[in-house]
Amino acid sequence: MDAYRMLANTAFAVLLICAGSTQAQSPRAAVGPMEEDEQVQDEASLLDQSRPEEIGVAMPPFAVDSLPPGTVRIASLATGLCLFPDTATAHILASGCASTDTKQYWYYTFSGSSGGSNYYNFVNYATGRCLDVSGGSYANGALLTTTPCCPQCTSQWWRQQDSGPLSPSYNLRNLPSGKCIDMPVTAAGNVWTGAPMQQWSCGGKSATNQYWILRTY
Repeated sequence: MDAYRMLANTAFAVLLICAGSTQAQSPRAAVGPMEEDEQVQDEASLLDQSRPEEIGVAMPPFAVDSLPPGTVRIASLATGLCLFPDTATAHILASGCASTDTKQYWYYTFSGSSGGSNYYNFVNYATGRCLDVSGGSYANGALLTTTPCCPQCTSQWWRQQDSGPLSPSYNLRNLPSGKCIDMPVTAAGNVWTGAPMQQWSCGGKSATNQYWILRTY
């Protein structure tokens, strides 16, 4: 009887030890708590550092105080209107500048250098697409549009050229065509505010329809 009681006690002790060992084992033990936390943190850091043009999507929900560096509205010196892409056609139109209109915000990123000048992409905040010349045309009157950003698409490369009659205002000149963003004028010489923006041979300082102010917020 004593031998039987001793055997039962021993078996019970073994069961307790096994149960304690099972309870202490964490289901994350194969990775380790620190390793898994560090992995999640690394992935979050990569997402935080990603730029919209790198991941090919539009910007996150709009908040003026959280706009990325280099964000501007492109306002006409002649009319004060701001450029935006038309939702239906993707042509570039102009309307009264509105701080809450996300389509009017563009941020510029360095594209490359040519002829000693630096060129930039203008990426639309609302669409994540780049300012471009339709079909990469070299012709006067070719309409401006937005297309998916691509590093090799030089028709998306722009540079600030001559300072305008009112500072700070500039021509915005396309690399391959050498032409400037132009707000069309009527036969009477009046600015045609309802027309899509085009490119045209860069004029002198009297051509105020070709000068633009990069307004921050």
